[in-house]
Amino acid sequence: MLVIGLPPVAAAQLPPLRAIDPKAVDCLQRPSLVLPAEGAPLVFSTNLAHDLVLHVWSKSGSSIDLPVKADAARGGFVVDTDAVKSKELDREVSGTLRGQWGFESFEGPTFHLRTAHSASWTIADADQSALVVGRDDVLHLQSDAAACVEDVSVEDQHGQKLKATQKMVNPDELQVEISLKNAVPGPLAMRVKQFGLAKADEVGLHAYSEAGRLDSFTIDAGDHQGVLKGSRLEEVASLEINGIHFAPAETKRSSNEDELQMSALGSADVGGLRSAEKQTAHVSLKDGRLLDVAVTVQPPRPKLVLVSKNIQPDATATSSAIHLEGHDELPQTAQPFPSH
Repeated sequence: MLVIGLPPVAAAQLPPLRAIDPKAVDCLQRPSLVLPAEGAPLVFSTNLAHDLVLHVWSKSGSSIDLPVKADAARGGFVVDTDAVKSKELDREVSGTLRGQWGFESFEGPTFHLRTAHSASWTIADADQSALVVGRDDVLHLQSDAAACVEDVSVEDQHGQKLKATQKMVNPDELQVEISLKNAVPGPLAMRVKQFGLAKADEVGLHAYSEAGRLDSFTIDAGDHQGVLKGSRLEEVASLEINGIHFAPAETKRSSNEDELQMSALGSADVGGLRSAEKQTAHVSLKDGRLLDVAVTVQPPRPKLVLVSKNIQPDATATSSAIHLEGHDELPQTAQPFPSH
């Protein structure tokens, strides 16, 4: 007697497949694209799931079906992306897993995808002056093609390659770490290579020398001159507070810090600088960088005002026929003295 287990005669129980991260974004041109999913183990251990495809579609109406193979060792569904090269698709597309479960057709999870395209890369505002020679620094590049980046390379102005590594922070942001330990100040050329594209995107960068230290800027209310304190202040090109521009004048050096006299340009109205108000000055360096420094506005300095004066004639002087009419004129032998 032979006993054989047969599946029950009932409606097919379709595999409850789910995307591990429903918000994740991947690149459709990535070779051997793997879409991670969790669900029934029978998908990976039997042939019940067959004729699998990733139905890729976009809002513009274009679509394509790509062959898919379930691979437990790689943790998901491996997509053959070779056919994408000859297909025009939108920059953002969706892909839904479809196939047969036994004799029944089924539809699995939907994945968010991006397609490679020539892109414009923007450096985050906080990283505009982040590259300083002699150390490793990090840049954040923003573009809708971040998910499709295959490699990033950086060269200095002499063609020497610098070590660079990249990782996607989110679908619109790429983090690049650049080693500048042996670099020199000057322009850098970054090339961002995407999957499936022959030409890399080029991004212009600049490596700076170590900036001087800015400690404080002090000015008396009503004055047109103030003092900037710190180190390496010869790099300072200008200073601006609330639209008032100051130019560097005389530098005094001491053992611990430098002091740079800053003078307001022209007949600038400095009346807006009031004591006891917290303000920040923007300091422009000669290499183009912009740094901030705290401002201290001190109370106005005491001023001496002459209200009136008397003239004390010389006792030995003889009378003269010369009459002085101006208040600021006095006989040669007389002496003025204030009365108030």
